[in-house]
Amino acid sequence: MRHLSSIALAIVMTLTTVRTAAVTRAGSADGQFWDIQDTSPWSQDSGGIATGGRANPFNGFGYLKLQVRRPDGTPLVRNQYLTGFGLASDGAGRFDSITPVLRGDIVVARAIYAPPDTDYLRYVDGYTNVAAEDRLIEVAWGGAVGAYEDGGLVAVATTSSGDRRIDVADTFVTVMQNARRVDDPMRGPSGHGPSAHVLGTRSGVLTAVGDMYTDPFADRWPGFDPAHIGYVFKFSVRPGETKALMTFVAKGLSEVYGSRGAGQIPAAGSEIARVTEIARRLAAAPDVRGLTALQRSQIANWNVPARAPAMSFSVIEKTVEQIQDAITTGTTSMRSGPPAACAARSTAFRSRSRTTSTSSICRRPAAHLPSWTIALASTRGWPRGCVAAAR
Repeated sequence: MRHLSSIALAIVMTLTTVRTAAVTRAGSADGQFWDIQDTSPWSQDSGGIATGGRANPFNGFGYLKLQVRRPDGTPLVRNQYLTGFGLASDGAGRFDSITPVLRGDIVVARAIYAPPDTDYLRYVDGYTNVAAEDRLIEVAWGGAVGAYEDGGLVAVATTSSGDRRIDVADTFVTVMQNARRVDDPMRGPSGHGPSAHVLGTRSGVLTAVGDMYTDPFADRWPGFDPAHIGYVFKFSVRPGETKALMTFVAKGLSEVYGSRGAGQIPAAGSEIARVTEIARRLAAAPDVRGLTALQRSQIANWNVPARAPAMSFSVIEKTVEQIQDAITTGTTSMRSGPPAACAARSTAFRSRSRTTSTSSICRRPAAHLPSWTIALASTRGWPRGCVAAAR
């Protein structure tokens, strides 16, 4: 019996370890964390947020579903849940795709940024068309913002238009978990933590709000639990073109309990108001830190201010630090290059002790390079490192 008990204990400990290792945590200002589904063992590698911390504002949120059609309307991809991005963390709040996903001639790459001094997280999802003709893309972004009656039924507290009805003109939506079934959700309290979802300011891109649990492209969100909200965006991409969607998520603490580790319980409605204000500020001035001028120009759902055209830049005889600085400031960006040119650049880098190859730079998530260019090169049969930093 003692032997069997030891085996049972070992199994329990193993399962607990697996559960913990299924996400990578990034810090947030509320003393909680973002738990990201990345390349951790047993993780879905979807980029979704598992819980958002001990206040449980989410039950799996931020993942993607995709539909792709030809110009004549012929479907290539239907309602497909996307995983396998190869999301790698730099340990400082950023996650980048190392192995972007290819579906229906569309290369999809995710880049996640969770500033540790804030309570919001940013997604920038890039869609590159590697076909010889246009592609019509529909993307559903969202997931579960509650767990049915555990914490309270989900209710819309407010939207950017000031009402509780989500429509395609809204730039943000705030939801709470109505533990006490109050008539005015904005006043709280929220059982588990509330959250706000920032959707962009450019009209015509957000086209519907669907049921993420089933088929968000066909089934509308019913406006109550189940709490699986899917924000549906629609746009076309020309051959060789990349477009991106930038969205934000803000999270709050429970207004009923001490967030399973937090000391003081926030006043009813205070956390709902706080995440709403975060969303309002982001809608007015989105955080685009770390994005190059090229990446900013590709964002389809925001009117992001453009920068001046970048100057010509060569990677030859440049250090890693110089290239990172040029990309961060927008002096240059990543684009695919011909194999011969790439080989020449790599050879030039290897021949100097203080520089390194373009290939090794492309594999470094800490450099925050637009990693969908790596997948684009691989779909054309080029070497993995055949991506040159030049305009």
